Amino acid sequence: MRTSVLLRCGVSTEGIQRQVDVGNLARLRHGWYAFGSADPTTVRVVKAGGVLGCASALAHHGAWDLRGMWTHGYRSAWGRAQSPAHTTGRIRWCPSPKTRLTSDLAILPVDKALTQAAFCLREHDFLVVAESLVHRGILRQAEVFAILQGVSARVDDVLTRMDRAESGTETLVRLRLRSKGIKVHPQVFIPTVGRVDFLIGVSLVLEVDSVAHHFDPADQEADMVRDQKLVALGYRVIRISYSQIMFDWPAVESRIMRIVRAGLHRRRLCADGQPDLRWETM
Repeated sequence: MRTSVLLRCGVSTEGIQRQVDVGNLARLRHGWYAFGSADPTTVRVVKAGGVLGCASALAHHGAWDLRGMWTHGYRSAWGRAQSPAHTTGRIRWCPSPKTRLTSDLAILPVDKALTQAAFCLREHDFLVVAESLVHRGILRQAEVFAILQGVSARVDDVLTRMDRAESGTETLVRLRLRSKGIKVHPQVFIPTVGRVDFLIGVSLVLEVDSVAHHFDPADQEADMVRDQKLVALGYRVIRISYSQIMFDWPAVESRIMRIVRAGLHRRRLCADGQPDLRWETM
């Protein structure tokens, strides 16, 4: 945190120096200090002249984590002047809107980090993060729109593609298939079965399995029962794993496209298997 925060908390300048002397506080750079329990990644970013921002800050606040090997940060002109470039390591100093994203803390708050992410991330990645904020109850969809209102025409266009998703992988699957012209319905309720991740056409169900599904036998057993019920009602079921989505998507997409081109997603259903395509507004 900044010196100003410590002072507002009632710690005097002399008190700050005493805490540094006894090892309770570490001076990271001019005007910034950290307790010993501080997150090492955030400490590294502050030492390099910035604060944790963009996708990294949003992941800290609970959004889907897609940072990969890079730490995302925000650094003002003052921060750049305070720290030499060679201290940055694998930190990505993300672009920002014209307004300065000032912060007294070492991690940008959700609204400022989301604004920065809108400028930094690719469209699909940004929607993954934004939809995860809504699904996990960190923001409402209306709040996402309010934060980003008027930021840019590009961002306004991207926001029109927001939809419901229970994971980042679901968002990626929906966006990739819709980009191919496939009409995908997310989170569809099917009587006697429950909610499925996606419905394509009349009868093709896509289920996106999390990593945990590979290890929990109870989840695997429940999924087998669901799949059997769906097939009995006339549906075709495809399950897609996390690794297939992230590392083998072209092959998965090719198989789905082949099913769609053959018209197999329009297979007639049993009378009691009709899906309910109504869905609540987020």
